[in-house]
Amino acid sequence: MDYEVKVCKREDRDYPRRFEGLRGMPERIYYAGNISLLNIMPGVAIIGSRKCSDETLIMAREAGRMAAEAEIAVINGLALGCDTEALIGTLEQGGKCIVVLPGGINRVYPQSNEGLMQEIIERGGCVISEYAPDAEPKKFTFVERDRLQSALSKGILVIAAGMGSGTMETVRAAGKQGRRVAAYSTKIVEMEGNRHVIDKGAAEISSMEDLQLFFKEVKEEVTYHQMSFFDVM
Repeated sequence: MDYEVKVCKREDRDYPRRFEGLRGMPERIYYAGNISLLNIMPGVAIIGSRKCSDETLIMAREAGRMAAEAEIAVINGLALGCDTEALIGTLEQGGKCIVVLPGGINRVYPQSNEGLMQEIIERGGCVISEYAPDAEPKKFTFVERDRLQSALSKGILVIAAGMGSGTMETVRAAGKQGRRVAAYSTKIVEMEGNRHVIDKGAAEISSMEDLQLFFKEVKEEVTYHQMSFFDVM
């Protein structure tokens, strides 16, 4: 692992401004890479299931590419499946990625994505955690992580999600934090979680034009009124 883990405290200039007012706001975060990215570039959390069809994974990668074209950072937790593909698509298009880990930065999870994390850092992205560098991820830290990836984002894009998934935990956090939420609804993606959040008021993404509009609104901070997602589970 060829990176240096640093510490950013609440009083430091580079501390993420989008964490301000967050319930359980971390006193410090550990990071590797370009932490200034968290304050200077709008971000969207592109997230979804670890296990889904090849067609769905292609959609996740294309969403990452389109976010990069729109000069929007892609944020997620480095999970396998949709999250990984979105990050790869972003890098392929020359974009920036922000990863929020459920454990310490020296305990990459999943370990199979260690090379991807290294590439994200080397290409101007950032990896952060609220846990000390050698902390092992625990079941509860995944949920805690979800609130941070939502807080860093101006919008949440659900590629594909079941009702009991970690993706839905991030959607719940987004509702509490007042973030935009969008979800795919196509013949390829017909998952219960997607349909549920759309029924609750999330933007419905069924075409490239819908996705471009969502990214445009995120980047331009268009006022967005959505229904509450407090009870998505």
